[in-house]
Amino acid sequence: MGAAQAALGAGRLDEAERLCKLVLDQIPVFPPATFFLAMISARRGHVDQAIARFKTVIELEPNAFEAVEWLANLLRDQKRFDESLALCERMIQLRPGHPSGPSAAGLCYIEMEMPLKALKSMQLAVEFAPDSPATHFLLARTLEQLLRIDDAASEYKKAIELAPKEAVFHDSLGKLLFQNDRKSESIEYLRKGVELTPSLGGLAMLANALKHEGDYEGAVACYRQALRLDPKVAVTHDLIANALQVLGRFREADDHFLKAIELDPTLASAYLGITKAKQFGPSDRLFVTNLEALIADDSRSQEELRSLRYALGKAFDDLGEYEKAITNFDQANQLSFQTERKGVPFDLVGHRKWIDAQIETFTKSFFEKNRDLGSQSETPVFIVGMIRSGTTLVEQILSSHRDVGEAGELTFWTQPERTTLIRKLIVDDFPGQELKSSITEYLELLDKAAHGFARVTDKMPLNYMTLGLIHLLFPKARIIHCRRSPIDTCLSMYMTPFASAAEFCYNRESIVAGYREYLRLMEHWRAILPAESFMEMDYESLIADREKVMREIVSFCGLGWDDSCLHHEQNERAVRTPSRWQVRQPVYGTSVEKWRHYEPWLREFKALLPG
Repeated sequence: MGAAQAALGAGRLDEAERLCKLVLDQIPVFPPATFFLAMISARRGHVDQAIARFKTVIELEPNAFEAVEWLANLLRDQKRFDESLALCERMIQLRPGHPSGPSAAGLCYIEMEMPLKALKSMQLAVEFAPDSPATHFLLARTLEQLLRIDDAASEYKKAIELAPKEAVFHDSLGKLLFQNDRKSESIEYLRKGVELTPSLGGLAMLANALKHEGDYEGAVACYRQALRLDPKVAVTHDLIANALQVLGRFREADDHFLKAIELDPTLASAYLGITKAKQFGPSDRLFVTNLEALIADDSRSQEELRSLRYALGKAFDDLGEYEKAITNFDQANQLSFQTERKGVPFDLVGHRKWIDAQIETFTKSFFEKNRDLGSQSETPVFIVGMIRSGTTLVEQILSSHRDVGEAGELTFWTQPERTTLIRKLIVDDFPGQELKSSITEYLELLDKAAHGFARVTDKMPLNYMTLGLIHLLFPKARIIHCRRSPIDTCLSMYMTPFASAAEFCYNRESIVAGYREYLRLMEHWRAILPAESFMEMDYESLIADREKVMREIVSFCGLGWDDSCLHHEQNERAVRTPSRWQVRQPVYGTSVEKWRHYEPWLREFKALLPG
């Protein structure tokens, strides 16, 4: 038996099994040998055999605590919860004050989705063993299921204090923080987890957290480490390729996209990724044929078909086959409406009421009355406009200036907290302290994104919806409104696969309605915002005479001219928007009046034609 135990401990299961059977040949009723055989069966995945053997041990020795514990856990894994809980009660009777019984019961309740009972059991386990990292870890899991996020984080931290080298504790806390919008805080724990035990899942989550913080170089490093662990995971190649595109390293990105497709010829996201930074020509017909074959496969999910339709639409657009292109974009938008909007239509009535309320609230007299409330900072530069109106290009050019940093598309002003502030202002409930807190938070956010610059751009296009609040809090901030041909703008919106989009996207009528409401609101801002704070720039003018327009913008921002603005394609900043490839090319005019290629198929968009 001593030799069998040693063999079992070393993982030599065949040897351990042979020795146990040798013992039982001489002594047919010998519980320790049967117990070891049950453990061997469990480790081999022979669950029914293991359960039968553990039951035999318990029949022979009813007080065999380890056998009861093993059997309780096996039965829980088999979803035989009532039997498992009965054994947990026996464990508690056999060893009062020992944490294993309540811990095992708590795990049962977690799987049974009875978190309150699980909590009671796990708290008892911690009471019995306050210095056990495992009990704190299990209590944290239970609190997480109850959505008691701060309490769960606290218990994970206690587990880490007791066992700082357990990777799973760091991973779990990092994941909890990441999934609850505490991504910057999650990085420390996710990083430690992969340092202790590198895993594909841990590295992917760390990369996501780093991307959220704008550290795409760090994300690329994570993906490279993941590829060293397993170079044959197609999704990892797809992810690193997307990150490399953001950094402007398109050739390297293409290599990884192609490797992803080689490893998984059905990976729709890789096909879409390639189309984002490629101009298709006659030599790419095989690529188009492959896309068409994938779309014809009935096993493709809606999400996959969405990516493939956008990819094929882009390829046909490049090839000048516009009817085929618009047919694919129509189908891509129909799929997007289901997958991204969940079939929920645009609430035009509610949207109009929201705009009406802002127009009524934010007036010249309102700003005059509250002129001393806001910050005197001139750091923020807001680049706003309808989606696909040229905001990314303006930021790319402006952030090439030596005195201008960029923060990308910050969601600060479109978050529910700011919407709540606007609602309070609309009903004349003046939230003074909350407004001051927003000023501080936003300036800290800009400083974190681009420290030390005289100006920092925020190019969230949809900030046009919150310019009243923005001007109230930052009356000296510059606002640049990017305008573009309405029909080109809306058609471009229709042809773009957004990661997340405005609620009026994916439907032609909704896009037109949303655009008209945008025009109505911008007409109001144009009338009430002072000239020193608000300027408008036409995309077509920028394309026609970049230097003239950019000199006007730079002057408007209160800065001296910098020739670097004429070489924006050399700007190495990360670009996370769908325009990541276009803005790294020299200025070109092929997007001006692009709608003419699609004139026979415009339908609802014709309402936006001039005249």
